[in-house]
Parts: sequence; C-alpha cells; structure tokens
Amino acid sequence: PDQQHPEEDLIMSPIRHGVLRYYEAFAGIGGATVAAKGLPMTCVGGAEYEPNARAVYWANHGKHLDGNLWDIDPGDVEPMDMFFMSPPCTPYSRAGNRRGLNDPAGKVIFAVLPLIERHKPSAIIVENTIGFNSHADGRTIRKISKAFERLGYHPLHECWRALNSAKFGLPTRRVRFFGVMLRKDFDPSKLIWPNPSNPMVPLRTVLLPPSQVRDLVFNRTDFTPHVPKVRRGGYHLQRLGHFDRQFHDRYLYGTDAPAATFCRHSSGLGGSSGLYLVGDVIRKLHPREMLRAHNFSDDFVIPMPYAIATGLNGNSLCPPVLHAVYRMILLVIS
Repeated sequence: PDQQHPEEDLIMSPIRHGVLRYYEAFAGIGGATVAAKGLPMTCVGGAEYEPNARAVYWANHGKHLDGNLWDIDPGDVEPMDMFFMSPPCTPYSRAGNRRGLNDPAGKVIFAVLPLIERHKPSAIIVENTIGFNSHADGRTIRKISKAFERLGYHPLHECWRALNSAKFGLPTRRVRFFGVMLRKDFDPSKLIWPNPSNPMVPLRTVLLPPSQVRDLVFNRTDFTPHVPKVRRGGYHLQRLGHFDRQFHDRYLYGTDAPAATFCRHSSGLGGSSGLYLVGDVIRKLHPREMLRAHNFSDDFVIPMPYAIATGLNGNSLCPPVLHAVYRMILLVIS
C-alpha cells in the first residue's frame, strides 16, 4: 500500500484557487520565485527598483516587475496570501553605512504598508542581513515591527532565525536574517523552523574549468598568510590570508570549504565574490560559479557585464533556504 505523508499532503494542498499567491518586494533577480518551485505557489506581482535586476528577472521569469514601491497603487495589485520582501541591507550591514531608518534605503520598508493594509496576506516574510535584528540594540526592528502590528500582525522581533546556507548543503556560507509575521488569526508558535545539518559542500564542487576563467586571475601573491585554526563543525570558511589589511574584500580563501558571503558592491580587491586560491592560481569567481553556489540552475542567465553580474549575485538570496521557510509557513496557513 502507498505510504501516507500527511505533512507533504498539507503543504501541497490547494489554498485559494488551487495555489497560494505571493508577492515579492525588493525582488532582485527573483530568488523568491526560484525558491517557490515545486510548491503550490504562484507569483502575482513584484517590485524592484534597480533596472538591471528587473532586466534579469524578466530574462529568467518572463514577468515585468514594478519599479518604485512608493508609486504602486495597492488596488492595481492582485490579491495575495503571502508577502515576501528583502529590503536593502546596506543600512543594517557591517559592510554598509549602518544608518538604519535614517537612510532612505532603510525607510523604504514602510512603502509596503499600503499593500499589506489592502490585501492582508496570511504571512509576511522578511529576509535581510544578520545585522537587521541587532541594529540600534534592537530598537530598529521593534519600530518596524510596530508598523505591521498595527495592521494586525504578530511581532517581527519575536519570530525570526539566522539561517546559514551552508547547513542546507550549499557551497557558500551565507548567514541571513529570516523573519515571519503571521496575521493574528494564525499562531506563530506552530512554526517549526528548519534546522538542517547537511554535510559541508566545498566551493570547489561548483568551479568552472581553468580555460573559462583566465581573465579572473588576480596578479598578486604578496598576501599575509594566516595560521590555520582548528574549529569544530564543518561550516567554517577556509581563510588562508589577506592582502594589505584584514577587511572583507581583501581576504584570500581556499576552495575546500564553503565560499564566503558574496556582497553587493563590486569595488575593492576581491569585488563581489572575494579572492580564492584555486590550485596555484589566485582569482575571483565567475558569475556562473556564484550562481551555482547559491543553487541557481545553469540555465539561469545574467546577461550583464562582470561587475554588474557579480553584484546582482551578491545581492541575491539562496533559494533552498527560502524554500524551507515557505514549507514551514505552508504547514501553518494551509
């Protein structure tokens, strides 16, 4: 007899019109849409201010995104059951300006409030840098949370986790804030957060042949080596040394461990990808290698110059992590 899988049946059950409808704000290149593959979900709209990201989204997903969230009429947006957003992380990141809500890029999170007030989705997901929850000793996230609580949602600062992509079996260590605000007719205590412990996957498993990356060679070898550290667990970076001074874009990494977190800004020695010792060659990563590390398929395209393509990669989420968060929420709101 066929085995019964009640959890899977619940996740795959129709919610409204056969599928759960979601909206993605600050969509980037569409990682939230990639994460929804295999689930009963359909995207009813999205917004992204950066024109290069919108172009890549259209090239891969065949949909046009809205631009400025402040200009969107909520009445022009289809009803939704879930709302995903990944607002700019620069105001909260250690590598950014840390101005929080004093930065226009920080305030833009409030531009989604009219959409939430109009459509009242069952769940709101927020993805951001891990500094999002601790900025200004937690006052920033509480202020943001209050704005959504007034619309009928549970507090954001009470329902979040730091999720490490390497634990999900990806060859990059990207630790990100994931927060969930359920509408108050749902119980957030029923959310069972994913906590995987997959084997470590090294960066070398997704590298391209040397013949395809010759133009990425870094012509300096004068790095200061680091003394290897013995660490427990299998998700630590292999930091081999640094150039000039210890800063995120100047570290040299090995490929027998996950890649370091990619970043949005492509300036600096290592650019968006960082610098890696591959065999006896020091080089940056190719955009395809970065996409593979985030678990985008090889048919996903970013038809942009190198600096733009790697920057868009660095600004993207890891779809398998969000996929697990989607499944967690579906179990509660289905």
